[in-house]
Amino acid sequence: MLQGVVTLSTTEAEYIAVAEVVDKTLWIRGLVGDSGLVHEHVDVYCDSQSAIHIAKNRVHHGRTKHIDVRFHFIQEIFERGEILLKKISIMDNQADMLIKVVSFAKFKHYLTLVNILRF
Repeated sequence: MLQGVVTLSTTEAEYIAVAEVVDKTLWIRGLVGDSGLVHEHVDVYCDSQSAIHIAKNRVHHGRTKHIDVRFHFIQEIFERGEILLKKISIMDNQADMLIKVVSFAKFKHYLTLVNILRF
């Protein structure tokens, strides 16, 4: 999915991506909840420590004041504990095998992480 916003930094792009994931996650959580399956919280993983810090810190700095207000709703979601934002290391981020060029060894590692390939 393409981002519909021009960003000024990688951190801002990651933060907006997290906001979009949280938006979709809330929708899916509501859909699943209507089926009777209730979860205490949902874990969302991000590999950008800076984006995680902005999402969890309500203080707005000069470098983040230009980020559109519509993306800051995630701060309230995280405070309520509906969705937990967690750091994932670059080595364990399985999504990379779908969006980046990776070596064969790294690809095999990602396949083991998602239980497709076992040694």
